[in-house]
Amino acid sequence: WKPRLAVQFACAAAVAASGVRITLFGPFTHPLIGGAVTTVWIVAMTNAFNMLDNMDGLAASVGLIAALLFGAAQAAVGGLFAPAVLLIVVGALAGFLVHNHAPARLYMGDAGSNFLGFLLGSLTVAGNFSPQEASPFGVLTPLLVMAVPLYDMTSVILIRLSEGRSPFQPDRRHFSHRLVGRGLTPPQAVWTIDLVTLACGLGALLLHRLD
Repeated sequence: WKPRLAVQFACAAAVAASGVRITLFGPFTHPLIGGAVTTVWIVAMTNAFNMLDNMDGLAASVGLIAALLFGAAQAAVGGLFAPAVLLIVVGALAGFLVHNHAPARLYMGDAGSNFLGFLLGSLTVAGNFSPQEASPFGVLTPLLVMAVPLYDMTSVILIRLSEGRSPFQPDRRHFSHRLVGRGLTPPQAVWTIDLVTLACGLGALLLHRLD
């Protein structure tokens, strides 16, 4: 995991160094702070989707919903480039899901899940959720849309650390596995997580209107 994490940080830092970085406000306007936050965010999203890829159709369906919501949120404030790219991602994931839903005939694997997380993390930074005439609360949009992947990654890491294990050691403590443990079938667990993702993310479409 160490070489993989090092490559992820290097790629995310290259994105930030190219000028695509989170623009913070208040006392956090320094470019180095924005670059550091951007790097950590992209690496977090990369690993969140890698960890989420533990059931047929889960990472792809959550990624599709997230891409749709991100595209809609950025289009609502006048964005063009990022929503256009996100629509391409939606189309690719929709086509992939035809073969990835249970029982899957194609699998995303580490290469796919890492790329999907990196791409979504980068596009959330490249887009604009809070132009000058809109509410500053729009910058919280990524946290709402990515609430489920972030919760899954954070809870799994905390559980593993509390048990004295490496946070990168695979197990069956993910959100989806816990739902199956409560009596759901794997497809039902995937649908439940998709609905939770949608429910959390829909509120993000209104953030730019808040006073």
